[in-house]
Amino acid sequence: MGSSKLAISSVGGTINVLTKSSEMKEGGSASSAFGNNDYLKVQGSYNTGLMKNGLSASFLLSSTAGNGYVNGTNFEGKNYYIALGYKPNKNNDIQFTFTGAPQWHDQRTSGITIATYQKYGTIDKPNTKYNSDWGHLNGQEFDMRRNYYHKPVGSINWDLKINETTKLSTIVYGSWGRGGGASGIGGIGGLNYLNNAFRTVDGLVDFDKIMAYNSGQPVLINGVLKTRSAVGGQYLNSFSTSSGVSRINSYNSHDWYGAIVKLNKKFGANLNLDFGLDARTYKGIHYQGISNLLGASGFLDATSNLNQPNTIATQTYTSNPSFNPFANADIAQKVGYNYFSKVNWYGAFTQLEYSKDNLTAFVQGAVSEQGFKKVDYFTYLPTNPLSDTSFKNILGGNVKAGGNYNINEQNNVFVNAGYYSKQPAFGSVYPNNKSVVNNNVVNEKITGVEAGYGFRSKIFTANVNLYYTTWKDRFATITDSDPLNPQGYYNFSGIQEVHTGIEFEGNAKITDKFKVMAMFSMGDWKYKGQAISYRFDVSNNPVAGGAAQALYLNNVKVGDAAQTTASLGASYEVVTRVTLDANYNFNDKLYAAINPTNFGSSTNKGSLQLPNYGIVDAGFSYKMVVGKNKDNSVNFRLNVNNLLDKIYIAESKTNIFASDVKTPAVGATPAVTYAQAGALYNGVATANQVFFGFGRTWNASIRFNF
Repeated sequence: MGSSKLAISSVGGTINVLTKSSEMKEGGSASSAFGNNDYLKVQGSYNTGLMKNGLSASFLLSSTAGNGYVNGTNFEGKNYYIALGYKPNKNNDIQFTFTGAPQWHDQRTSGITIATYQKYGTIDKPNTKYNSDWGHLNGQEFDMRRNYYHKPVGSINWDLKINETTKLSTIVYGSWGRGGGASGIGGIGGLNYLNNAFRTVDGLVDFDKIMAYNSGQPVLINGVLKTRSAVGGQYLNSFSTSSGVSRINSYNSHDWYGAIVKLNKKFGANLNLDFGLDARTYKGIHYQGISNLLGASGFLDATSNLNQPNTIATQTYTSNPSFNPFANADIAQKVGYNYFSKVNWYGAFTQLEYSKDNLTAFVQGAVSEQGFKKVDYFTYLPTNPLSDTSFKNILGGNVKAGGNYNINEQNNVFVNAGYYSKQPAFGSVYPNNKSVVNNNVVNEKITGVEAGYGFRSKIFTANVNLYYTTWKDRFATITDSDPLNPQGYYNFSGIQEVHTGIEFEGNAKITDKFKVMAMFSMGDWKYKGQAISYRFDVSNNPVAGGAAQALYLNNVKVGDAAQTTASLGASYEVVTRVTLDANYNFNDKLYAAINPTNFGSSTNKGSLQLPNYGIVDAGFSYKMVVGKNKDNSVNFRLNVNNLLDKIYIAESKTNIFASDVKTPAVGATPAVTYAQAGALYNGVATANQVFFGFGRTWNASIRFNF
C-alpha cells in the first residue's frame, strides 16, 4: 500500500523501471549460460554512454532455448532491446526504447493425479516429470499444448526541467501483442485424446494412431477395430468428441496505445506535489484457427459462425510467434469464435508528499474510468445490436496515505493505509463469451493497512511488517478439473478474501567475508462469507449447476501459495572474489485451490492442506579482474537448485481428503476411504490432481564485462 505515481495503483506494491540510455556508462557485456535439459542462453549488450553531442544508445540481443525440466516442455525465446537517447542540455532528456521477446514453450496443463505420476514412476518415487499432453508424431516430439507470443513495446519519454522546482514527464507508448495458445479439440468415438485408448505403454499420447484414424485408416481402439467414414470424399474433424482430433490455436492478440503526463512541483523545502493524466486504448483480437489437422482433410465448424455456418477450414497456421514486431493480427479461416474486446481508459492521479527532519508522509489519490465494448462477428447477425455493443463505462479509483518516522539513525517506524475500487476484467463485464453485460458486475474493493519497524546498524539490518487486507467482490473463473471428460468451466462472483500476517527479513554482516540472511513470513489468508458459482459447458452454455449455486467459503483457507514461509542463507568469500553461498527455504500452510464441488454445503471440510517441505539451494561465484587498467571483469556463476532433490507437491487443483470415500458402499459391503484403501502419498489422497515441484536443477554462466 505504499505510494505510487500512477492511476492504476496496485494492491501489493508498484515497481517502476526507468531505462535511460543517457545514464548508462560506456561499455558492454557478453555472456553465455548452460544447464540441465540442454538449457542454453547467449547474450550480448553495449552502451555508448552519453556522448558529447548529447546522443546515447543501448543495444541488447539474447537467445534462450532448452528442453524443459518436465518432459515435453521444450522452449525457445529471443530478446531484443534498443534504446536511443538525446540530452541536448540539462533541462531536456528524450528517450526512445523498443523491446520485444518472441517466444514459444510447450506446456503441461492437464490435471494429473498422484496415482498417474506413480503409475509411470513408483509408489514411493512418482515420475514428477510426467506430462500427459505430449507424444511423438512422425518420429518427432509433439505437444498439443503450446503458448507462443511476441509483445513488442515501444515508447518515447520526454523529461523536461521547467525550472528548479517544476518538472514535466511525458511518455507515449504502443504495444502490439501477437500470439496465443494451442490445444487439442474434438475426439474419437466420444473419447478425448487424453484417454488411455490413445496412449502408448509409457503414457505418451499416440499421435500417430490419432493421425491414422483421422486419415481414414483402420485403428484398434479399446480392442475394437474402427475406421472413420468419409463425408463427400473428405475426412472432416470438428469440435465434436466423435469426429476426429485437431490442434487448434486460440489467438489473443492486441493493439494497445497510451500516454502518461506527470507534473512534479516542489513547494519550498518540505512539500512535493505530483499530478498526472493517464489515457490508453486497448483492442483485443480473439479468434481460433486450425494449427494441425493431424491427417484429416479439413475442419467443419457447423454452428459457431452464425453469419456463415458449416464453414470448412482446410488451411493450418503455425503455433510459433512471428519475429515481425508489426505482424498482421489476422488469418483467413477462423473457427470457434471471432470477436474484438475494446477497453478505453482515462485516469488522473495526484500525490502530495511532506518531508521534514525525521518525518515523511504522503497522501495519494487516483480516479479512472474504463469503458468496455465487444464486437462479435460469429455469435450474432450484423442486424443484432449485440454484434457491436456500446461501451459499458465503469468508474474506479483509490486513495492512500502513509508516513514514516525515523526515531534515530538506527530505528524507524511506518504505517500505510489505502482503499482501492478496482474495475472488473473484461470477462467479468461480458461473461460466458457473450455480448450481454453482467447485471451483477461490480468493482472489486480492496482495503489495506500495514505497519512496520526497521533497524539498521553496521552489522545487522532488519524489517518487520504487519498487514491486514480485505478483498471483496472478486470475480474468478476456473476450468473443469476432469482432463479426460472436460465439462467446461465455472464462474464465481462475490468472493471475499481476508489476508493478515507478519513478515520479517534480516541481514547480518558477521565479518567482511561472511554474511547471513534470514526471512520469515506467517499469514492467515482465508475466504469470508459466501460466493456464487455458475457452471457452463465447453460451448458456453449453462449446464447442471449453471443456475446460481451458493458456495460456503467462510473461513476456508486461500490456496496456491504457502501461508508460512521461512529461509536462512549465508555467503562466504573463501578467497578474494571467490564466494560460496547456500540457502534453505521452508514452506508450510499450503492449501489446494477451491473447487465448487467441495463447497456446495456449509459442512464442507475446507481446503486440503498439502505437506510442508524445505529445499536447499547452493551456488558458487568467481570474479576475475582483467584488462590493462583492471577495469573489466569475467564473472563465473554456478547455481544448484533443490540440491537434495526433494520431492514435494507444489500445488493441487482438487480437494480430496484421505477420509473421503474412494469406493462407495455396495450392498452389505461398506464404503472404503482413501486412507482405508492405502491410496495415499505422504498423507494426500492419490486421486488429487497436483503439480510437483522441480527436482534438482543446475545452471552455469560466464559473463565478460567491458
